[in-house]
Amino acid sequence: MITKKENGYFVDVSLGIDPISGKQRRKRLTVSTKKEAQQIESKYLRLYHENKLTTNSDLTLKDIYEVYEEKYTQNLKPSYKQTQERIFKNYIEPYFKNTQIKLIKK
Repeated sequence: MITKKENGYFVDVSLGIDPISGKQRRKRLTVSTKKEAQQIESKYLRLYHENKLTTNSDLTLKDIYEVYEEKYTQNLKPSYKQTQERIFKNYIEPYFKNTQIKLIKK
């Protein structure tokens, strides 16, 4: 769905239900032009219908941590990043080892 806003166009694409969390997956963006919004919407819908956005339920906690580290820690202070790495390696990783995410409960 594309909606006109004051600062551009808001794109809200539903990508089905996440099999791990059971929550609805969405992609929400604000872009400056309607054409760009239409391109983004069609891209995500196409990827969803081609099953290229499905969640791999065989992922381990380490796999997810590696994705997190690659995508989200680039702008963190080096000391904070090192602390997070140390916590994961010393406390979390040894406990879960190669456990699949789908097997981890509360």
